Amino acid sequence: MVSRRIFDSVDELLAGATRREPFAPAVRRSTAGFERAWIDGEPHIVKYLHADDDFAMRAYGDLGSRTLLAYGAGLFDAAAEVIDHAVVGMARGVGRNGWGCAVLMRDVTGDLATTDDRPFGGEQHERFVDHLAGMCASTWGWRDDLGLLPYGTRWVLMGPATIAAELASPSPEPVVPIVSDGLARLEQLAPRDVCAGIRELQRDIGVLADALAATPSCFLHGDWKASNLGTAEDGRTVLIDWVYLGEGPGC
Repeated sequence: MVSRRIFDSVDELLAGATRREPFAPAVRRSTAGFERAWIDGEPHIVKYLHADDDFAMRAYGDLGSRTLLAYGAGLFDAAAEVIDHAVVGMARGVGRNGWGCAVLMRDVTGDLATTDDRPFGGEQHERFVDHLAGMCASTWGWRDDLGLLPYGTRWVLMGPATIAAELASPSPEPVVPIVSDGLARLEQLAPRDVCAGIRELQRDIGVLADALAATPSCFLHGDWKASNLGTAEDGRTVLIDWVYLGEGPGC
């Protein structure tokens, strides 16, 4: 893989922009900041990533922007024949303590599969699965030496400690109360042995993580879902929102 340049400031990243304006994506869960910028007459989107604005980054302890590390190492280009990540540049040193980064990408809003509750077609779905497999195959056996999302951490995002800390904050992430309520209802409705197993994994995810780590690993995007996917004109899968990156099992 070929390393990518990381700009030292947003001004340097957007030096060629002729116009900048606020932008609000059609699907927006995080409170990350967005801009639209015109470069060489073409619309681009700038996304600002920082733990202060993103619940999962806080919960996963991402203070140095793992997105920046993976992009700089060339991992975004690992499956370029099937994946169009749309990113054209990144800058470091954004926000408090310089922990965040700015992601400059082509405006692929029109290529996204869905930005509401409408389903996409079976043929497109099959292509997504095939290209996901291609992305996993391109880094099959890869081991993380960059310091991305730690292996076992991927499964603790909605653990009791994280939920409690977020619920105690002045403005908790909206999904967390839903998960908290769902877990309480699960305790009421599910068989006791199922609940006991879940509680045991919440106490120590290592049993699951260690077993999975014995299987082949690859580089994971980590948030492969409808609103992050689309189809480019050349047939490749458009894949955006590269945040929960790290080593893990393809399944």
